[in-house]
Amino acid sequence: MNSYKRAQPLTAQVAVVIVWQPGHDLCCPLGLWPVLEGKMSPDDIQVHVWQLAQDQADRDVLLLRDDAGRHLPIWIGECEATSINLKLQQHRLMSFLRRPMTHDLLAELIHRLGALLVRVLIDDYWNGTYYAKLYLQLNDGEIAVDCRPSDAVALAVRTDAPIFVTTQVMAVAEQLVDVEGPDPELDSDRDEQ
Repeated sequence: MNSYKRAQPLTAQVAVVIVWQPGHDLCCPLGLWPVLEGKMSPDDIQVHVWQLAQDQADRDVLLLRDDAGRHLPIWIGECEATSINLKLQQHRLMSFLRRPMTHDLLAELIHRLGALLVRVLIDDYWNGTYYAKLYLQLNDGEIAVDCRPSDAVALAVRTDAPIFVTTQVMAVAEQLVDVEGPDPELDSDRDEQ
C-alpha cells in the first residue's frame, strides 16, 4: 500500500505530492525533484558510452564503462539505440540525417528554454530495470527529472553532459556481468566507438 507525503513546494505557487512505498526510495509521479543542495555525491562514478552491441537474442545493449574498466550493461529499445548511435557516428552518417530526431528536439528545447543539462545520474536498479535522472540548471536553481537511462544517455551525448552512476548501481552491474569485460555473447562488431 502506498503512503503519501507532501513535499516542500518547488516555488511558492507549486506543490508536489510524492508517492512513497515503504522500503523503497521516494518516487515523484510528476518526475520533477527539487534539488536541495545541488551537489552530487562524491561516491558517484563517471562513465562514458563504451559501445552499443546486441546480445544473442538481437536485443540492443548500451555498454557504459568507467575509468577503472567496470561495465554497466543496459538493455535498451531499438529507437533509443539508433538515436545514440546516430549521434556517436554523426560524422559518418550526416548525409542520412534529413530531419532532427526526438532527442535532438529535446536537447534544443532545453537550450531554448534557457536550461542546461549539467549531468545525468543512473541512480537505481529495481526489478530488473535501471532508473535515471536528468539534472537541469535553470535560472533559479537546479531540478532533477526522472527518465529512462537510454533517454538520459541520448540527451547526454547531444549536450556533452557527463554521465554518472551511483556506487550501488555499479555494484549491481558487477553482479550482472563479468567484471573483466562485457558478455562474450554480445556482438561487438556493431556500433563500436
